[in-house]
Parts: sequence; structure tokens; C-alpha cells
Amino acid sequence: MLDKIKKKSNYKILDYIIPLVLLIILSQTLDIPKKFYKVISVKYDTRLVNYYGYCSKEGYGFIKDLKKKYNFKFNPIIINYSVYPSPYWIISDTYKKQNIDNIILINYPNNYNLTFNKILKNKFISINQIEHSTGIESINFELSDSNQKYFNTKINIYKKNFKENKYLKSFKIENLYKKKISIPVNFFSEELNERLNSFIIEVENNNTEIEKIYFSMFNKYDIKKMKILENTGNCYYVKK
Repeated sequence: MLDKIKKKSNYKILDYIIPLVLLIILSQTLDIPKKFYKVISVKYDTRLVNYYGYCSKEGYGFIKDLKKKYNFKFNPIIINYSVYPSPYWIISDTYKKQNIDNIILINYPNNYNLTFNKILKNKFISINQIEHSTGIESINFELSDSNQKYFNTKINIYKKNFKENKYLKSFKIENLYKKKISIPVNFFSEELNERLNSFIIEVENNNTEIEKIYFSMFNKYDIKKMKILENTGNCYYVKK
């Protein structure tokens, strides 16, 4: 009888010891104590900056500093040039009106280009997204070495869709042959603003090898035409 009781007691002890040992091993393997210390020792705002970025990602730190400094009596417009969720939650107050003349720009691009990579000899697909443009300023070609004197071609632009690509615009290009060619087109349209879908270029009458195509885009929020109130890296607070 005593032996049975002892065995049961030993089993009960093992039931507690084994999970405890496994928990200790797991916590050491995943470095849980160190991570927990970091969480409780780092300030809340610092943790948010580390996660949402200062002047990157959603620009949490930059926007928060502006909110403290200017104590906005309105909601400024916030534009993020990278594909992240809207950062309005950082600053927006439903009781305040929006002021369209005061704009916060996050991840502002130095060169606002829509770039295409070659997928077939005469077919190219866009590899990035543009969301805040008013159209194409110029079309740029990078060509292979050739003895050609002239570069003559036609490009057709389509928006890629699941069922059928949507035709947007065609351009006929005639120029002296150079390895790099930039053609001003000044084509104004917001059809090229797209967060998800890609764009296709099909080339006709191509007499040479095109290596790369990119569009220089008009920026809807051109800081050269605005008053800069604050600037850190690629983040700006501007006024029209």
C-alpha cells in the first residue's frame, strides 16, 4: 500500500517538474527573459517608433513630434509614398476639421519614377507602384549598343487586369539613337496611380534592343512649389 502511495506521489511530482523544465528550456531558447526586459524597460513611445518607424514605414515618430510641437487645431493631410496602412490614426482627431493646405509627407521620393522590367523582347511590366502622380513628365529608354542612327518605335500602355488589360495610351517615339534617351511627353492623367495592379508596355516597330523603360512622373505634392515648415530625411511638413 505504501509503495503505491509513493509511486503516485512521484508521478505527481513529475507532472509538475517536467513542464517546468520544458518551460525553462523554451524560455532560454527563445530568449524570453531578455525580450521581456526590453519590453518593460523601453518607453512606450520608443517602442512605437521602433515598430512604426520615425521617418520610415508609417512615420510615427516624425508625425508624433509635429503633433507635440504644433498642437494642431486641425487635421493635416498625411501622404505616405510607401505602401503601408494609413498613418492618420497617429494624429487624427474626429472633432477637428481637415486642412488641405497643411500636408505631412512620409517617405517622399527624390526621383518619382514608374519603372518597367523586360519580360519578353517587346513587352515590359511595371515593378513598383505610384499613387500620388498627376501624369507622365517623360519616358526614358536605356538601349543596347547599336549602329542605328535613329530610334523609331511606338509604345502602347495598358493597365493589367484579371480578365482583359485596359488600354491607356500610345506614344510614337522618333529620336536620334543614344544609349539613354529621355522623351518629354507631359501626359496628364491619374490612371497610373495604382496600389495593387501593374502596368504593361507593348513595343511596336522596334528597330533596336530596349533594355529598360521608366516613366518620370509628375508629383502631385511637389515640395518645390510649397513652403517647407519641417524636414527630417525624406519626411516633410509643408504648406501650400
